Amino acid sequence: MNQYFKATRKFALSAVAVLMIGIFSLQGLSATPRERTAVDLLMQTIYYLRQEVPTLTDRREYQTGTLNQGYYRDHEDYFNAGVEYAILAVGCEHAQDIDMGVFDAKGTLLARDTNSSSVAMIKFVPRYTGYYTVRVKMYRTISAADAEYAYQVFYRS
Repeated sequence: MNQYFKATRKFALSAVAVLMIGIFSLQGLSATPRERTAVDLLMQTIYYLRQEVPTLTDRREYQTGTLNQGYYRDHEDYFNAGVEYAILAVGCEHAQDIDMGVFDAKGTLLARDTNSSSVAMIKFVPRYTGYYTVRVKMYRTISAADAEYAYQVFYRS
């Protein structure tokens, strides 16, 4: 999955540039313009993932959120041991750097993405079945404003 993981990151970063000039947009969503930007990038990335990695399945509905610079939100997710997951968080045009980490029940950091971009991706294969915490952090935004993000979990079927 590493080659697909790298290709998806490259696609997602390219899609950020495209979104910033306003080529893509979702119509009819009852969301803020910034949420639409984050969700649109997520949808484009999901489409790309399904083309490149047909064995990856999105596990549930995506989630969205708003975070101020330097703040984070925890998402509790159930993961099965030995299953290969790809976790994705993408930000709107105000997000400059999103970081993400996966923690076990004891608070131990198991996997992370700390690249400086508005797209965070983690490949994660849990050693045991159970609940894990996925922390999405808005490390940096434009002029310290808040920013929207969209979050999704995929698994290899």
